[in-house]
Amino acid sequence: MAQAILQAHPYTKPNVKSKVLSSFALTSKTHNTSPVGTLNQEARLKYLQLLTEPRQISSKDCQFKIVVTLSELVHELYYVFCAFRIPLKPQGLRLVGSLASALITASTPLDLSNDVDILVLVGPDCDFYRINLAECVALQRILTRRSYPCFSYEAIRYMFFRESVSISDDRERWSLCSIGSDNQNMIDVKVTSKSSRDYAFSTDSFSVILEPRTIESVDRPIPFFCSFLDFSRALSDLENNRIHTTDPQSIRRGAFRYCLELAKGRKPEASERGFYDAVFYRNFEVEFGSRNLEYFEVNVDKFVSRHRKHWFCFLTNLHSLIELGSNSRKEMFLSIIGSCFFSSRVNKSIKYL
Repeated sequence: MAQAILQAHPYTKPNVKSKVLSSFALTSKTHNTSPVGTLNQEARLKYLQLLTEPRQISSKDCQFKIVVTLSELVHELYYVFCAFRIPLKPQGLRLVGSLASALITASTPLDLSNDVDILVLVGPDCDFYRINLAECVALQRILTRRSYPCFSYEAIRYMFFRESVSISDDRERWSLCSIGSDNQNMIDVKVTSKSSRDYAFSTDSFSVILEPRTIESVDRPIPFFCSFLDFSRALSDLENNRIHTTDPQSIRRGAFRYCLELAKGRKPEASERGFYDAVFYRNFEVEFGSRNLEYFEVNVDKFVSRHRKHWFCFLTNLHSLIELGSNSRKEMFLSIIGSCFFSSRVNKSIKYL
C-alpha cells in the first residue's frame, strides 16, 4: 500500500518563493502559531551545523547502523507525509527540546550528542496507523539508499523503533516514536493533532521551524516559537538556568521532569523551592503512589535510558524528592531507585559521566 501511495503521489518540492513569515494559520490553542523572533547570525550558524552534522542511527541490537543528517531525515519525513496525504499544519514541522533551546540563546552551547526531538503538527483527521507506516517508509527509503535490503515495514518498526506509542482521547491526540538503540543517540518524532500541554517548563517551550523550504535556504529568516505565554520570562529562565512553569500539577511525569531539570543544573527561585518540591512530590504520589512497584520500576528505567547524560544526578534528585514524603512504600521506591544505579541499562551509560 505504501509503495502505491508514493507512486501515485510523487513529492512536489515546496515553492521557495513563498513567504516564510506571512500567513501563520491558526493551529491549536496549545501551540504558539506566531513566531516570537528569528534566529540571529550566530544561531543560524549553529542551526546549519545541526542540520548537516552526520548522526548515527542504530537498530536496537546495534546490528544495523546508518549515518544520516537531520536535513535528510526532515526531507524524507516531509516527502512521505505529503505522499501519504497526511494533513500537515502550516509551519508544522519543528525542532523542539534541548537542541531548540540551545539555538535560542547564545549562553546555551549546542551539544550535538543530545537526542533530536522533532515535532510534527497535523490536522484533526489523522490516522495514527497511517502516520506510523509513513515513518517506517521514510526510514526504509534512507536504508535503501545505503544499499541495505528492502526490509518490510514491520521489520523496520521492530528493528529500529525503540518505542512507539499513541494516545487518543478527548484531551490528547498524539503519537511518539523513538528511533535508535539504548546506547546511541535517539531521534524522537512526536506527531500531534491535539495536546493539552506541549511543554513542562518555560525553558523547554521553544521550537524552531524545520520545514524543507527553510532548510534549503538558510539565508531566509528562520522563525522560532514559544508556547509559554510570557516569552520574555521564558527567555530569562533559559538564560539563567531557572525552573519556572505554570500549573505544574498537570505535567505528565512531572516528578521525573522536575528531577531532570535539577540534574541539568537548573533551579527554582529560592523562595519557590519548597513549593515545587511539594507539588512534584504530590505529582509522584498521584502517578505512582497506588500503582504496583513494577510499573514504577519500568518507568524509571525507561526515563533513565532516554536521558543517559544526566542519569546519575537525576536518580539522586529523585531519591531526595521521594525521601520528603511519607508513603507507606517509600523504602521500596527508594530501593528501586538504588538498584537503578547498578542496572545493566544504566551501566551502558557510564561513559556519559
